[in-house]
Amino acid sequence: MRLPREACPEHYEILRYAQNDRKRGTRNDAGRIRAYIKMATIERIRAREILDSRGNPTIEV
Repeated sequence: MRLPREACPEHYEILRYAQNDRKRGTRNDAGRIRAYIKMATIERIRAREILDSRGNPTIEV
């Protein structure tokens, strides 16, 4: 598993420690550690199809 260092640098060391324990085959509290880390929740996604002058799909930012 690749750790999200850029996404949550404040929790990187905790996750790295938990991952290393799992690789060594020891029992750890990785699940409990992850439960304490708060992540943002996606509440809504809105999408639109934007077509250029030729009718090809494009993106909107």
